[in-house]
Amino acid sequence: MTDGRKFDEYATYQIRVKGKLDQKWEARFDGFKITPLANDETRLTGLVADQAALHGILARIRDLGLPLLLVKREKKPRVFPIGKEIQELIKKIKEYAQKTSSPNSTECLNWS
Repeated sequence: MTDGRKFDEYATYQIRVKGKLDQKWEARFDGFKITPLANDETRLTGLVADQAALHGILARIRDLGLPLLLVKREKKPRVFPIGKEIQELIKKIKEYAQKTSSPNSTECLNWS
């Protein structure tokens, strides 16, 4: 029996499905990069926190009725993961910056 705990950590996964998804679906798949392939296939590549998160992504694929062709776990994550709380905070700060960066505003945040 395999020790499942070593799989309950951040890892990058590549998932291939039969059918077409365009990039507008990336937000629905927790930021996975969506790449259309030949032969009416799509590759999704992204970082998952643990097995529960992976099963969530696979459930969304199932709910769309897309046949699963490949699920591959890469040895190490491609990027250092940041938590969802930090991602939400960054999003809110950027939204605030857009609202307050008008020429009439006394407050302004610059983002590079």
